[in-house]
Amino acid sequence: MFSSTKRLAKTSAIFSLKLTPPLTRSAKDLWRLDASEKYVRGEEALGPWRPRGISVVEDYKRLVAREKRSADVQAIKVILASSPPQPYSGGRPQEDILRGTLALWQKKFGHRGQIVLSQEPDEEDAIPTPALEPPVPLKLVAQTKLVPRSDMSTKAGYLLLLTDAGENTWQKLWFVLRRPHLYIYSHSNELEEVGVINLTGVKVESSVDMVALLGKPHLFTVFTSSNSHVFSAPNEKELHAWISKLDPTRIPNP
Repeated sequence: MFSSTKRLAKTSAIFSLKLTPPLTRSAKDLWRLDASEKYVRGEEALGPWRPRGISVVEDYKRLVAREKRSADVQAIKVILASSPPQPYSGGRPQEDILRGTLALWQKKFGHRGQIVLSQEPDEEDAIPTPALEPPVPLKLVAQTKLVPRSDMSTKAGYLLLLTDAGENTWQKLWFVLRRPHLYIYSHSNELEEVGVINLTGVKVESSVDMVALLGKPHLFTVFTSSNSHVFSAPNEKELHAWISKLDPTRIPNP
């Protein structure tokens, strides 16, 4: 990562580094932000239900406008019913009245601007426009936080870690679960620390298809916000124990 081959046997502190895009500069960029694929812990309990997009806001706007028009019509009916029609006296030409009625009917009230909510870019936005200066590369905003280290472990044991999917290479390592991290050691004496996995937003999956594909028993995959890792437990009991400890909210497969 830092072009160095020096390896430390122990870490004294862990820092959480989060890189996020800067705030949007326009309303169009804001409404195009799609968070539908972002994993929310415990969403498995919702089953096939999926949240709707911007169409919910558009449906609400149409419903409010329809109710307002209906209320306006009812109010006009009450006014017309309270004053019976009177014969035309001929004071104003009927053509002028007709023109005034059409002008009033075609007139637009309210704010001239209109906010259009759409996740799809406009055609005019898709056409690149020549710029006088080269575009400035977008810089991510960094947030660094010191993560307190806990000495209390909830689970520990040997697991096989898939290190090369192309060559189907596995490495036997000692893993210790100290939330919110999974520590990786070379041996059970926990003297040489070789890695740390951040379990924020973790999701654990286990399927027979993965077992058939990789040819290893008792497999489970850990999905995190930054990477995915495939493990093989020594037996069925350890498989279920690790899955339940890593993701307590997971609903077991039937």
